Amino acid sequence: MRRLSVLGLLSLLSWLPAADTRAGTAGPALTFGDHSVSGSGFTPGGQVIWWSVSRNAEAYEATFVRHQEVGVADTAGQAVLDLAKPLSPRSIWVAVDLASGAYAIAAPAKFPLLLTALPATALVSLGTALPDQLEDRSDYDEILLVRPGQGAWGAAVGRGGLLDESAPADPALKVSLSRLDPIAASFSNSPQKAAARDLLVVLHPHTMSVAVTVVEGRP
Repeated sequence: MRRLSVLGLLSLLSWLPAADTRAGTAGPALTFGDHSVSGSGFTPGGQVIWWSVSRNAEAYEATFVRHQEVGVADTAGQAVLDLAKPLSPRSIWVAVDLASGAYAIAAPAKFPLLLTALPATALVSLGTALPDQLEDRSDYDEILLVRPGQGAWGAAVGRGGLLDESAPADPALKVSLSRLDPIAASFSNSPQKAAARDLLVVLHPHTMSVAVTVVEGRP
């Protein structure tokens, strides 16, 4: 079993801040309204991947709700997501410019955005014939994978659930990238292998912390 960091194409996992700054330009930025999320800095007329997880309290129990959809930026590179309901004050939002891969991650005011490091060993290659796996020491992950110019895929993975491929004695849950679901019907099936410029977001709902990595190829 080889880690992706030693593959010929995928030599490095690079940690980036909440707003992508590749090519020396500022990435997208998000602002929140009472019933909406707005973004700027996207490719004019391009598709925007909206993805979020909110933590709500119902009958003294925490419930988690994922929101995902594809929108379109206007000619000025701005996009608005109308929620048709009040914005959850305990939520984390991700918006990705599908054309460029630039992204923004933000949370409403007074809700701390907790960014954590996903270990470089989290993406695992099982060989050329098998899909790559994500391994994470967590009981429950919300996962987003975006391949610029091609599509976006996501899934909720719980330890011991249908998508978890780990053994009971394993210290981490495991899920193959190929088992993620397309966010839009126009996207193909999830890729089996990670590729340079892929964006991977892993959110841990119980702690509402999020880890981000962009797979980089050799210069």
